Amino acid sequence: MKKMDLSKLINPIREDGGIDHRYSGLAKQIVELAGSECIKDLASFYQYTNDAEARFEKAGLTLVSSFFQIEMERWQQNSFKKRLRECLEEIGFRPSKITKLLTAGEFVAGQLKDQSKCSSWEWFDCQDAANDYRDQSIKYLYSHGVTALYHLARMNWKGQVKARNSYDYDLGKPLSVRELEKLQRQHPADNRGQQGRRGRSQPRTNQTVNPTLPPGSESAAPGVETTGITDLVHLDPAIDSREATTTELVEQLVSLVKAIDWSTIKDHQEAMDNLSSVEYTWSQISEAVDDWKYLPLTLTHT
Repeated sequence: MKKMDLSKLINPIREDGGIDHRYSGLAKQIVELAGSECIKDLASFYQYTNDAEARFEKAGLTLVSSFFQIEMERWQQNSFKKRLRECLEEIGFRPSKITKLLTAGEFVAGQLKDQSKCSSWEWFDCQDAANDYRDQSIKYLYSHGVTALYHLARMNWKGQVKARNSYDYDLGKPLSVRELEKLQRQHPADNRGQQGRRGRSQPRTNQTVNPTLPPGSESAAPGVETTGITDLVHLDPAIDSREATTTELVEQLVSLVKAIDWSTIKDHQEAMDNLSSVEYTWSQISEAVDDWKYLPLTLTHT
């Protein structure tokens, strides 16, 4: 594992994620005062919590997949999902692991629901053949760890088929996490085919319909300040999106995010439809930030 300077770890950071060097001297003083014994204990604690998380992650996965297997209304699921994330954090899982647990757990639940329908599949020669396929599918599913399942969940069906065809049934050996990660990059899921809650047959509109107005009337969504957001929707003319750097694109994304009033976002169906179409992209952003903040590094004193 890489070595990390504890003084940099506790140093406040800027909005762009870089270290705020105005505090570097104070951070070093804090570490020096804490002493090498403190740093050693923190390194041991970090390793202990990582080992414990790896040991009990399957239990977390079971809880999450159980949640997604229970039929409930959408609003009920949203409330439970929010509380489930909080619960997993209180138990001790890191944010980056929670993101993987939720994504992998939903995937496992979907697979288990599909396998439960094996008895009604008519393309098998007999019931025994259907049962054998179901048992092999479940065995294949549970041969993966949480991170591997997370990568599987973020593949399209072509990637998942390739992963399944590469499975060694005699040894019960699936592709490695690194191989699955590479396969996922080659076959990324298209947000699981989601195109908002309206469904594919219902076109989107650019304005929110006010049910109190006569048919054909149009009105801007109440309580939404659109002028500033409209100005931000288009890329800066000085930056060609085909040539813009990742940093420039992220800066514009952050500007848009800050311009939105998130406290009222759920009141606007069209906005929620758009957000739901990139739900898994937000999860990827959250995971990337969490992984960056909680790198598996050994603490050292320099």
